[in-house]
Amino acid sequence: LVDVNEKLNNEHKIRAIPTTMILDTEGRVRESHIGTMSAEQMEAFILAVLE
Repeated sequence: LVDVNEKLNNEHKIRAIPTTMILDTEGRVRESHIGTMSAEQMEAFILAVLE
């Protein structure tokens, strides 16, 4: 997602790019990570939230 109007940036106080966030169905942040991730790191990040 590219937040052109910076709505989500302001809402979630994002200070660095890239920032990866996983939100629940209510829009609450379940997990976040600042910085780049390899494919393996991204997979582990997602799987940890799903557990």
